[in-house]
Amino acid sequence: MGIDTIKGKNAYRDLFEYDSVMNDILSMKDFIIHEDTVIVNTMTEQWDFGRVGGIIELNYLPGTKFTFKNGLIHAIDLCQFVQSDQDSLSINLIEC
Repeated sequence: MGIDTIKGKNAYRDLFEYDSVMNDILSMKDFIIHEDTVIVNTMTEQWDFGRVGGIIELNYLPGTKFTFKNGLIHAIDLCQFVQSDQDSLSINLIEC
């Protein structure tokens, strides 16, 4: 189950500006490709802020989806972190 959908150039720009400042490294493997959708089964994230807090990497639940349109990313449905990583960061996912 995704927690967010990223749509529009501004949303992408905001996300990637933040990630570049935080020296974010996102690793993905084990893909399922179906027509215009790529589903990621294994995704991890490492970033400077996490390393300062003693967190080597965050692991996402399987299922993040990239939807393509005309050869470009049209939407990203991002899954949550695994529960143990949420607990170590005291992350509370809320409806907004």
